[in-house]
Amino acid sequence: SNTTSLVEAVSSEIIMTLKFVAKTKNKYFWNIDQIIFTGDSAGGHLAGLVYAIIKQPELCKVYNVQPPEIMIREFCYMVEMI
Repeated sequence: SNTTSLVEAVSSEIIMTLKFVAKTKNKYFWNIDQIIFTGDSAGGHLAGLVYAIIKQPELCKVYNVQPPEIMIREFCYMVEMI
């Protein structure tokens, strides 16, 4: 479906960004041991999905991605309290 394709595409883009961060860590002096994922609303869902994909090798197969060489330290989903 179009929704599945969009989720796969966005997840793949996020993982490609993490690979870029890992590849350029020395150039930009990034500490890749301190990466925390967070998001709000749809961004939070996508951050959680990518976090799960990275942590679960079987999900990498489902989403047809290779995990980045870095691991996400934490995942935080933002919730608005009314």
